[in-house]
Amino acid sequence: MSSDTLPAGPEAPDASSVAPVPEGSGAGIPGAVAAMGGDDAVGAIPKAMGGAALLVAAATMCSKILGLLRDTVMATRFGSDYRTTAYFVASQLPLVLFAAVGVAIQMVFIPIFSSLIARREEEEAERFAANVNGAVTLVVAILIVLLEALAGPIVTPFLHQASAHFTAADRLREYHLAVRLLRVMSPLIMFYAWSGVAGGVLNSRGVFGPNAAMGIPQNLTIIGSILLATARGARDMALVGWGSLVGTLTTFLVQWPALAYSRFRLRWRLDLRDPLLRRMGRLVLPVIFTSLAQQSGIVVDRWLAARRLHTVALLTDLTYAGRMQALAYAVLGLSVATVLYPSLSAAEGLGEQSRFRQVLTRGLGLINFLTVPVMVGLFLLRYQAVLVVLRHGRFTLADARATSFALLFFTLGTLSFAWQDYFNRAFFASHDTRTPMYGGFIAVAVNIALDFVLVGPLRQGGLALGTALGWTAAAAFLVVRLRARFGLLGGRRLAASGLRMLGAAIAAFLPGRLVFDTLWGVIGHGGLGAAAALLIVGVGGTAVYVGLCALLSVPEVATAHHLLRGMLRRSGRAAPAR
Repeated sequence: MSSDTLPAGPEAPDASSVAPVPEGSGAGIPGAVAAMGGDDAVGAIPKAMGGAALLVAAATMCSKILGLLRDTVMATRFGSDYRTTAYFVASQLPLVLFAAVGVAIQMVFIPIFSSLIARREEEEAERFAANVNGAVTLVVAILIVLLEALAGPIVTPFLHQASAHFTAADRLREYHLAVRLLRVMSPLIMFYAWSGVAGGVLNSRGVFGPNAAMGIPQNLTIIGSILLATARGARDMALVGWGSLVGTLTTFLVQWPALAYSRFRLRWRLDLRDPLLRRMGRLVLPVIFTSLAQQSGIVVDRWLAARRLHTVALLTDLTYAGRMQALAYAVLGLSVATVLYPSLSAAEGLGEQSRFRQVLTRGLGLINFLTVPVMVGLFLLRYQAVLVVLRHGRFTLADARATSFALLFFTLGTLSFAWQDYFNRAFFASHDTRTPMYGGFIAVAVNIALDFVLVGPLRQGGLALGTALGWTAAAAFLVVRLRARFGLLGGRRLAASGLRMLGAAIAAFLPGRLVFDTLWGVIGHGGLGAAAALLIVGVGGTAVYVGLCALLSVPEVATAHHLLRGMLRRSGRAAPAR
């Protein structure tokens, strides 16, 4: 597999040439690499990363909790009928296109922009960012026009057409609602694209909080629109579509204060002769294809759910299960990957291959340490989690069982999903955008092939299992390519510590079902009682997991403690200033 690299660019700067970043914003980029300790397992990741990772994790946690609350309110107020199906179908394509554009911007823009900032070429950096803004605006505007014009043909293949529970009039209403919602929500791609450029600028400067927190105002806006749409017994899903559009605009606006604080002017211009823009263009297409490949499996899942399951509710239940599974990695694992990505880019840019391998392997171990207990806990307590999060109002016990069945198979691929995301970032950091594209193609090929085989016997569970096995196939391919390119990555050590983590997580959460039922009986069988019982089981299981990992001498415990000490020390220094 070829690994094309960036064309020759500005010479990588010294750590001392890094432009200053706002106090408390996070770790600088080349400076973070220089700040790394010795070659030991702990020192491979700087303590400064702890505060940045915690900030991202806290913001992401708030966003995801509000996302779950949004899903809960949606399930309570609308249930699983043609309205929610039309909404999910109409929102899916804009989200797929956003993922392609947003990830491409973040992964390719950051290394180029960071090199300009590190060399203190502020004016050139502003021109480049403005040029990217202009080019992205032009491309996305064309996409929006196509979505608006072709809304009908686009939504038709994904709508449920053969339910015995739907009359012809119901199916017609479903179709018209989906077309209307797609036309309302398609401009949200533009807001996401602008948000991606702004987030790339801030992350390059070591400012991670605003980008991680952008889901907070977005979800609050959508929740408000759901409540307004269902006031006084109404069920106006079109109003939720408008709320989703306005909420997406807030993801862009919430980053402006941080941009203003950094004195960076984000403007719009278009110069197609700009060599940096052309350089980015040559790299960005494989990243877009990678994102599209990853998202196309989801689209196929939805299409098969609509065509083969013959129950409209299962499409919505599958969507809810996928969102709950994503939470297992998004809060902690993704936070670490996000914060380490600039350091991986800097180590590669400075030519420090040994340091690159250290950050890669130690970061992977830390992601394992954070993801495994969430994965195991969600696997063992999936039904209880669905009951707490979604079992309200129009979301029935049958919906809860269907969602938890899909979640059973989704959780099996959580660790593979985490690896695939982190390995992709490693290749992007080393200016190789083609290998992740091939990995994405492998994932979607395995996913689609298995979907057709498994949807019959396992229904929505088969679609979830096909997705999980696709992630696993892609992660295995990327491991082989990483080892071929960078040499040994400590696979035996990672496997040994990973098995100990898995054993500790199973021992910690296996009694969780019994403990949950006992606590629920004592606290009360209401929704708040179930939530409190699940929280106690989660916190207690996590504490037991960490203790068992320490007893089993899992090295990532020392790494996590190392980062925590750095975070607390940083907070202690910042306290007098407040």
